[in-house]
Amino acid sequence: MNTSTTPQPLQTGLLFDAERQLWIAAHPDTVHDVLHHPGLRVRPVAEPVPKALAGGPAGEMFGRWLRMSDGAAHQAGKPALRAALQRWTEEHRIELRALVQTSAARRLPFGWPDWMWVTPASSMAQMLGIAVEQADALAPLLRVLAKGFAPGADELAARAAHEAAQTLQGLIAKAPPSRLLRAIRAEGWDDASDVQANLAGLIWQSFEATAALLGNGLVALARDAELARRMRERDADWAALLRQVCRSDAPIQQTRRFAPQPMDVAGTELPAGACIIVVLSGAGTSTFGDGPHACPGQDLALLIARSALQQALHSGMAWPAVDDLRYEPAANLRAPIFANPKVQT
Repeated sequence: MNTSTTPQPLQTGLLFDAERQLWIAAHPDTVHDVLHHPGLRVRPVAEPVPKALAGGPAGEMFGRWLRMSDGAAHQAGKPALRAALQRWTEEHRIELRALVQTSAARRLPFGWPDWMWVTPASSMAQMLGIAVEQADALAPLLRVLAKGFAPGADELAARAAHEAAQTLQGLIAKAPPSRLLRAIRAEGWDDASDVQANLAGLIWQSFEATAALLGNGLVALARDAELARRMRERDADWAALLRQVCRSDAPIQQTRRFAPQPMDVAGTELPAGACIIVVLSGAGTSTFGDGPHACPGQDLALLIARSALQQALHSGMAWPAVDDLRYEPAANLRAPIFANPKVQT
């Protein structure tokens, strides 16, 4: 009997899951091929927005998100947003770090869950000119959106998501023009509705993906006292730590691609409408994705995570309990559920 526990190499090519009637890309080479395939789309042709949200404000906002669209709008907006985010993040790095650390320090007395979920989205909202009190109160609204975006959302969840989308975009519209907005306009992207929707999308991404990165980074520090000690040093390599977290405890575990017509992908002939689950965790691919739909806000997300984790590391607060840790019940998101509801002050 072979009792070896040596990990077996991942199989190249697409693997067919007969039970779910979809394909899976897990090997790094296959993941790369899928994410860079010019013919695959990020949404099914027949369902450009979640069915429950079609025809309402949340569906319209979702449909304008560059990360959820292909074609001319994506080609026009994505380079402008990426360039603006990169330049703006670099030019205002010190100021942005201070904003995030102030937000993190303000939320930590309410407990580690609040610190994890509120800090990234609030920080992003403040960067867009939204007042601190309104930014700190966004988490419940964003959870309502999450329920509306979920597969199988009912009419009640959809109606609440529409109201949440209107509220979120209203806050952005009423805020004074931010430096980021001016940077986007300077790149030539001047479709006001598309820009506003994608600024809301940045807040949404901060709430989900960046919060999960923040939580998984905190888990890494809480589990390894020597690592935490090293990260307190002035020359600590935060970039290396966050890269390791993204590889070993990826916040975004998987993404999807769809074949709009019959096509060859990684040596497999796919029928029209085929769905591919692209496994990001453990595939050597960044949790921020790759190819045309790679996250344009990667540098900003890493800055937010680093700044908040540095604040936590020097706060003197006891680490959260990480034994027998549970995670949010989401297929693509790996976000820890911290047990302590509130830090005693």
